[in-house]
Order: sequence, then structure tokens, then C-alpha cells
Amino acid sequence: MDIWDQLGINPTEDSSVIKKAYVQKLKQHHPEEDPEGYQKLREAYDRAIMVVKRKRQAMNHSTREEDVVFLPSLRSLHAISHQRTNQEELVEVFMEKVHEVYQDYASRIEPASWLNLLQEDVMWNIRLQKAVREQMSVYIEQHPYLPREVWRMLNDGFHWTDTIRNDADSFAKRFPTIFLHVFADPHYISSLRYTYIEEFAEVDAFLEYRLKALIALKENNMQLTEAMLTKAHTLFADDPDLLRLRGEFYLRQSSFPEALEAIERCIRIVPNELDLYMYRARIHFEKELFTKAILDLQHILSLDPEHLDALSLAGKCYRRLREQEQAKEMYQRIIHIQPLDIEAVIQLAELEAKRVNIR
Repeated sequence: MDIWDQLGINPTEDSSVIKKAYVQKLKQHHPEEDPEGYQKLREAYDRAIMVVKRKRQAMNHSTREEDVVFLPSLRSLHAISHQRTNQEELVEVFMEKVHEVYQDYASRIEPASWLNLLQEDVMWNIRLQKAVREQMSVYIEQHPYLPREVWRMLNDGFHWTDTIRNDADSFAKRFPTIFLHVFADPHYISSLRYTYIEEFAEVDAFLEYRLKALIALKENNMQLTEAMLTKAHTLFADDPDLLRLRGEFYLRQSSFPEALEAIERCIRIVPNELDLYMYRARIHFEKELFTKAILDLQHILSLDPEHLDALSLAGKCYRRLREQEQAKEMYQRIIHIQPLDIEAVIQLAELEAKRVNIR
């Protein structure tokens, strides 16, 4: 399927038509619900826009006049000054639109809103690109609470990653938050979702605490993690990603009742996410409730038979219950998937040795 079929339109040089087709198709291939379909759609869109840009560049090159040297008159100097004023106003108007999108939470978390901004004429104006990139960098550094896909689009639009590669130290010093989101740890830091959060007056404070809790947990700063989790939970208690963080925090602290409460509340909100059942199984295992743990693990394996973590934990549970044959089956399934899994090989060897000794 070529790019135009993917977008559902005939070949065109009108970027607005391409943008409208992309926005329409985006409803069918949401990044979180259909990541594979979304990736194909995004690639088709990027290639279509590139085709348009190359044709424009070719046309501009073919019609460009030879450079001439001239001495500016007072009238031309006045025109240049007026032009600069108009350019500054264009950037200012663009940044006002950015702020409007960000302030409206529903628009902020919708990729199409940012796509519309990135297709504004100011983005294609070579004379304004440097000023727009600078002001956007300053703005996003101070307003970073955006979904992963929006971060990816902004990075594509303003080439932050390329700038970082040229001078990482300088960029990280000026824009540490952007550096973290697009370069230092983009997968982990941008993993937090926004679709389950209701808009409320202190939503940005909640998002700030939640992000700080995530970073602190990764850095194993448990005191800061607890403080940020408590503040965020006070503002909005039913965000599944916050509850997941609370579950992980309490599990590391061996506070099993609190961990279980957080994860079970999360399961009630998003019952189809398998990793939550893995969390609960880990909690049950630590509490030595092996039969309960196995129930969650069986649920995971019924939907994902090759879930290695579930197979491994199930093997441990069966061993603790002295159900050796079931444990052996779990480790055999792991080796079938990963023949060089050292833990599974060792566990099978121990089980076989016990069987021989019993004989």
C-alpha cells in the first residue's frame, strides 16, 4: 500500500489536504489503541509531507533570481524594520495559539491539536524558524506535561535530538526537561499516560508530582517518591499510572497491604492490562499466598502463553507448593521459548535431581 492509499486520498501537493486526511485517519489508528496502524499512518504522512516540501524547494530553486548587491535606501530600510516587526508579531501570535492548546487539557493531550500547530505557515517560514524553535523550547521546558506522541511530534518539528547531538552539555543545561524527555530517557519518562485524568483546577500540579514520583522511583529515592506520590494522590486518586507507581513503591518497601490496595484499585479502572495482574501475583508471592498468585498468573498465561515473567513466577509458586510436575512444565515452556535461559535450566536440573533422589 503506497502513502496515498494509506492516507485515503489521491496524490496531492496540498499539505492542508494531507493534514486533514491524517487527522481523519488518526481517529481510526489511535497511538495507544493501535500502535502498529498508527506507525504506518505516521510514516505515510511524513513521506507525503516530504514529497510536498521537495517539490516546493525544487520550484523555488528553479525560479530564484541571481543574487545582486545593492545599497538599501531609507525606504527599503524602513520596509525591513516593518518586516521584522511583522515577523515578531507572527511568532507572538503562534505562541499564543500554543498556549491556548496547552491550557485546554482536552486539546493538550490530542495529537491532532499539535499537528495543526506544526502545520501553521510560521513553521514553514525560514526566517522565523530559529525564533519559533527558541520560544517553543523555552515554553515546553516550562510546560512539559504532554503525552508521548506529542513529544515525538514536537521533537520531529523542532529537531531537538539533532541539536542535542551537536552539543548535549549546553542543551541539557538550558533545557534539562526536554533533554530528559527526548534524549536521556524518552521511553521511561514519557511512559505516563494522560487519557485517564479528568481536567481539574490543579491538574498541572498533579502531573508535576506524578512525574517527579516516577523519576524519584527510578533513582531509588524512596523518601522523595513517597512525598510526591502522597501529594499527587491527594489531588487525584484514580489515575491508573499513579496507582501503578504507588503499587511499585509499596512493593519495594515490603508494605504489601498498601501495594495490594493500590494495584487492585488500578485493576478496577483498567482491568485489561496484564502487567497489573503480574504486580498482584508478585505481591501474593511475597505474602506466601502462592495459590492466589497462581490464579493471576494463569489469567496472564491464558492471554499470553509466552509471558516469560509469568511462567517463571508460576514455576516458583509451584515449587513452593511442592507441585513439582507443574513447576517442571513452567520451566520447560520457558526453555522452549528461550533455550539459553539460565534460571530455567538450573531450576529444571534441580527438579530432576530431586526426582532421582526420591527414586
